[in-house]
Amino acid sequence: MVRADIQNRLVETSKTNNSRVSAQIAYTFAPPDIVPQTLTAPTTLTLNQSRPTIDVYWAVKNQSTRLAPNGWNDELYFSTDTILDAQDTHLGTFWRSGTLEGGASYQQSQRVRLPDFPSGTYYLFVKVDASNRLVESNDANNTRYQQIQIAVASVNPGTSKQVTLSSYNRYYYEVNAEAGKNLLVTFADRSSTAGLQADQPVKLFMSKDKLPSEDNHEHSAQSQGTQLFAEVPIAATQAGKYYVLVVIPHLVGSPISTSIESSYVDFHVTGVSPNKGSNAGSLTSQLTGIGLGSENTVTLIGPSGQRIDGGEFRPIS
Repeated sequence: MVRADIQNRLVETSKTNNSRVSAQIAYTFAPPDIVPQTLTAPTTLTLNQSRPTIDVYWAVKNQSTRLAPNGWNDELYFSTDTILDAQDTHLGTFWRSGTLEGGASYQQSQRVRLPDFPSGTYYLFVKVDASNRLVESNDANNTRYQQIQIAVASVNPGTSKQVTLSSYNRYYYEVNAEAGKNLLVTFADRSSTAGLQADQPVKLFMSKDKLPSEDNHEHSAQSQGTQLFAEVPIAATQAGKYYVLVVIPHLVGSPISTSIESSYVDFHVTGVSPNKGSNAGSLTSQLTGIGLGSENTVTLIGPSGQRIDGGEFRPIS
């Protein structure tokens, strides 16, 4: 529109013809639209050491013709399904500085640490402009995901696995058990004392169908003295997966090589307490293990081979 003599400085015969309107002009506002085009990370991963790291790469394009102004966040998440929501694990926030012209792209790469999860199928998400700093024509296309298959390192009954230990680390293992078996998981051997201090034991934790922690587990054991050796017995197993967590303290001269193994046993004693007494009077000791029952007998064998009947054997649990 144009209007003449807008301040009415002239005395005119008519003021009604002082303006004119042009034909209608069509104008469309086109905000930017940034979209993650690619997301690349390992598709399979064997979980042995706790909280593994992976390298993640993603590319983002402004698929509009309008400039995306300076600054927004890209975020990475770890999910148990293909829906990104508040239950998923946030892996990191990464600032994208600078503008992005219409039709232009940028690439990001980051190393992130994953959470600990049992074996299964999981999903890695990238969300661009995660804080909604940009006004976009479409916010529904700001996420992309990739599937990751995670397998916990297995040590099934009848097998063993070599492991190289370093100080203050945590290691996970998976045991696939049959129903109704007596399972024994053994870490290191009784003669191994390399690098361990007496007041800092190796600790083993086990749970069925979920990764155990020091605060949440179903079975546990720890090494004694300066021995690396520790074992966890489980009587009458349920069919399925048992997970083992090995917590390593400070080790002198690490890394140290040892092994972990699992086996089915009919009978096994894991402890005697107290394990010493005198030759006068009687002594009551508690035996722990698997396969113990009222049909068992106890015999003490002295250093010269003499045998002493242990008397009554009574299961207490």
